[in-house]
Amino acid sequence: MLGRRVFMAALGALLVTGVAASPSAALSTNNPQWHRCEKGASGPKFKDSSCDEAFETGEFAELTLETGTREIKAKATSSQELVLGETSILCKKLAFATGAKVTGAGAESLSGGEATIKDEECDVVGKPACEINKAKAGEAVIATKPLKATEAYRTKAAAEKEEANFATLLEPKELTEGKQVYATIELSGTCPVLGKVNIEGELALEVASGAKHQASLELVAPKTAIAAVFVNVEKKSAEKVVKKTKEGSLGGGLAIELANEAAWWLMHK
Repeated sequence: MLGRRVFMAALGALLVTGVAASPSAALSTNNPQWHRCEKGASGPKFKDSSCDEAFETGEFAELTLETGTREIKAKATSSQELVLGETSILCKKLAFATGAKVTGAGAESLSGGEATIKDEECDVVGKPACEINKAKAGEAVIATKPLKATEAYRTKAAAEKEEANFATLLEPKELTEGKQVYATIELSGTCPVLGKVNIEGELALEVASGAKHQASLELVAPKTAIAAVFVNVEKKSAEKVVKKTKEGSLGGGLAIELANEAAWWLMHK
């Protein structure tokens, strides 16, 4: 089994409200920002679309997404796993619903995005006659509620030093009957349990190699769930406690890409 790594697989994230400022000797100002390599952009030139090698007459330049949005897409990097008590669900594929995007912001603000994640080709392990959301094994789809994403630092030290150690925080955009429902799953047929189950709470995912120029950005949940992430607010590092998911554990991994497949990365400048 994959353990607690990310059922969701993709981007999205968490409203960073209710953060508590923690003392810091240094003035911590900047938060992670989306960067991209684009042809025809102004600024120092690079040899090709990876923006790795400076080239005086190059056509590409590095840009920071300080405003606006960019469309994104996603794919699974491993099987997606959802565990509900004694019931294990595995899904082979993952994608974003139409409209997924990253959102830019200034260095002292919070960059993020939004997406609805769809886990596809799902089945209940060992129960081929168990239906998920009224679809038979291997054909079922599990979709999250619309999610908001915020890019943050993985640790307090990384926030204070503004180091490339990032996390993506995910939470439902809106409450469902007053609760933070991440996804709803209905089991029917011959199953270990029957009926609808609401998965509540938030997820925090590690961003692998976020400061490297690359076409895809991998998100993964560590075996030990991330309990808190950090952002910089009013020149101090601030902690956001991540609400643990209820009624189920989510595992897996995903990679997100810009729709135009340009190289991009997370960092501050």
